[in-house]
Amino acid sequence: MKIVVSWLKEYCPTDLSSEELAELLTAKGAEVEEIERPWDRLKGVVVARVLEVRDHPNSDTLCLARVTTGDGEREVVVGVRNMKPGDLVP
Repeated sequence: MKIVVSWLKEYCPTDLSSEELAELLTAKGAEVEEIERPWDRLKGVVVARVLEVRDHPNSDTLCLARVTTGDGEREVVVGVRNMKPGDLVP
C-alpha cells in the first residue's frame, strides 16, 4: 500500500521526518519498505504562481498571465483560459 505522508500527517499530526515516521511505523508492525520522492526526478521544472490573467489584446484565443516564480514577476502568453490568480502552474 502506498500512502502520501501529508495525508498521514493530517490524521496523526507529527513533526517527525519521513524517515523517522517510517522507522516508528515499522517498529509498531506496519513495515515501510520504501520512501518514494517522485519530485526528485523533476529537475529543472519551474513552478509559478498566477497573479493575474487578462485577455491578449491581439488574439481571441490567447491570454496574458502575470506570474511569479519567487525570483520576480513575469508576463507570459498562454493558450489556456482555465487558470486564475493563486493557481500554481509548471
